Amino acid sequence: MVLKTGDKIALWGLATAVVTGLISVAAWQYPHSDPKPAAGTQQPGGPIAIDRTPTGALSEMPTATAGEAPSSTDFAETDPPTFVKDLVVPLTNYTSLSLSTAKIEESRGAADLYYDAPAGGKPRIRDGMGGRTSILIEDPTRQGCQDAVDTRPNTKPITSLKKATRICVTVYDGVALLEVTSAPDADGDLGLRLTYWED
Repeated sequence: MVLKTGDKIALWGLATAVVTGLISVAAWQYPHSDPKPAAGTQQPGGPIAIDRTPTGALSEMPTATAGEAPSSTDFAETDPPTFVKDLVVPLTNYTSLSLSTAKIEESRGAADLYYDAPAGGKPRIRDGMGGRTSILIEDPTRQGCQDAVDTRPNTKPITSLKKATRICVTVYDGVALLEVTSAPDADGDLGLRLTYWED
């Protein structure tokens, strides 16, 4: 079959349109190969996280290089506490604290911690389970608290309750950091700031 000149031009135009269409589809599916994706896009190999800006835009999550631990600032950003709450704990015959709910009550029932004072003694915080508390010297983060309890568990009631004392506690469903905001007053009331990380 021999094609006339007009048929050849029409066939050439059709072939050009098909190729142009394929290129357009490819360009639409893969618009660019910019190594720095725009905020809110997810590229292979990189998780995304909510950027805490007023707009709530998405941005890439920073990652540490292999073998390098993130700084404490990075840790705070990637593992924020479930809640932070200021408490005034009264000294009663038997004050109990449930850390995951920040509940304080006068009870001898099961609780994470107890705040009391033996007859003639100083107010104290104690843990009925034993070995789950530790006085924290530095690194007031979830991991810092977990490490303190794992490596330096406290086996006796804590009676050093001066301002800025930090006490770490591990419980069945999380990790807590208690910071003394005011030492026990004349009535024995104790000010604490509870920071809690839920598992």
